[in-house]
Amino acid sequence: MDDGPTEGDPLTNEALDSLAIEQLVSYIEDAFGVTFRDDEIVARNFASVPTLAQFVNQKLSAAGLSGA
Repeated sequence: MDDGPTEGDPLTNEALDSLAIEQLVSYIEDAFGVTFRDDEIVARNFASVPTLAQFVNQKLSAAGLSGA
């Protein structure tokens, strides 16, 4: 499945280290009111920005919230 262009996508290009991923998770949790379980912080959920956005939208839907 093609999620679109990945040029400049820091997740696809593996430009973020583990600390940056933790900071991103913290930001998403604060900004969207969702919580990531430890077992959800895995490569497949952070493969690209579109993949992460889809994952966050799924969490929002499951919580009865709407995405931005």
